[in-house]
Amino acid sequence: MASDSRRAKLVAQIAELQTMQTTSIAAATFGGWTHEQEVAHDKRADRLESLLRQVEPLTETGSHEP
Repeated sequence: MASDSRRAKLVAQIAELQTMQTTSIAAATFGGWTHEQEVAHDKRADRLESLLRQVEPLTETGSHEP
């Protein structure tokens, strides 16, 4: 059961970061990114990748879909 709680926390973090990435991409489409925005976007992408690797073994199918 502890893995269910951990998985839920990871999935919540993934969803939040995905929302932030979507917003960031939309902003870039219409106005471009500053250097700081690009760095932040890249850091979120790295964090998403890490979270997906962590959640993968906690899923029943082992897929990347949280």
